[in-house]
Amino acid sequence: MITQALKSGRVAPSKKAPRLNSEAAAAVASAKASLASQKGYPWSQTEYNCALASVMDHLASQHGDAAAQELMRQMESVPVRGGRFNPWSGD
Repeated sequence: MITQALKSGRVAPSKKAPRLNSEAAAAVASAKASLASQKGYPWSQTEYNCALASVMDHLASQHGDAAAQELMRQMESVPVRGGRFNPWSGD
């Protein structure tokens, strides 16, 4: 499954946006908004990665690997809140 390869770093997310139907695009936008709130302080990098993996698996199962790949592509451009993750979280 591509989401496993994306998470393990064996496959780089595409720089080109895949074509998604309106339902999948809406799901990606919703997931991006949710994950963006967890990307950075006060969250740890581990908490963010766990949330990202969970959302990517859900998107892949509901809307296909293209939706998961598009989410990964979009999340790369989202800035880290506060400029950093929580360094005291045990990561």
